Amino acid sequence: SKVNFEKHIMKLGLFSFHITKDHIKRLELMTQKPIGECSLCFVITAARPYLGVTKDYPEWLKRNTSDIEGHLGRIETFDFMDSPDGFDHKEYFSKFDIIYFSGGNVFYLLYALRDRKVDSIILDLIKSEEIVYMGGSAGAVVLAESIKHYETIDEPEKAPQRTNKGLDLIDFAPIIHWGSEKYSDELMEIKRKYEAEGKRTITIKDNEAVFVENNKIEKI
Repeated sequence: SKVNFEKHIMKLGLFSFHITKDHIKRLELMTQKPIGECSLCFVITAARPYLGVTKDYPEWLKRNTSDIEGHLGRIETFDFMDSPDGFDHKEYFSKFDIIYFSGGNVFYLLYALRDRKVDSIILDLIKSEEIVYMGGSAGAVVLAESIKHYETIDEPEKAPQRTNKGLDLIDFAPIIHWGSEKYSDELMEIKRKYEAEGKRTITIKDNEAVFVENNKIEKI
C-alpha cells in the first residue's frame, strides 16, 4: 500500500521484538550488502529508565540484544544521554549502515532525543538515506505523529518533561506487541483511540516487522 510521506525516500524497519531470517533478507535489500558486512549502532537510550544503578540490562533487553547479535554479528551499543558535552552525534551516527533504536520508554526516548538535539540529526540521516533506521517497540512508536495513547502501557512520568508529539515521520500509528497477553486489552484500546482520530494503524506482532521503503509499506 502507498503512504503519503513528503518526498522522502526512507528506509525503515519497525519491529515489535524478535528479528527473523526473513527480516534479515529484507534488511539486506535495503542496505544492498550482506548483513554481516553492515555496521550497526544499537541505541539503548529508551531503556535507560529501567537500567539499574550498575547499568544492568533488564531481562527483555538482554534477550533483545542477543537476538540482534545473533542475526547481525558485531554491534556497537550506545546511549546518547551518556555523551560528553560537545560530542558530535552527527559524525558518530553517520559512520553506521544501520541504527537500531531499542525498546524501553517512548516518553523518555522522545524527551532524550529533543534534550540532546539528536532528533533532527536522526531525521536528517533517515531522509537523506544515509542510514537504515530500525526501531524496536518504543523505537518504532517514536516515529509516529503522536505517542499520547501509549500512556496506558508506558510510564510517561519516567520522562523529566512529557511530550506527546512524536517524530512524525510516518503517517500511521504502529501498534506494537499485538497479540501479547500482557497488554491485549490496552493495545486494543490504543488502536481504537488512534482510529477514532482518523489515524491509520498497523499492528505488529512480536515476531513481525513493518518495512517502509520507496513510499511503500510491507509487513513480514
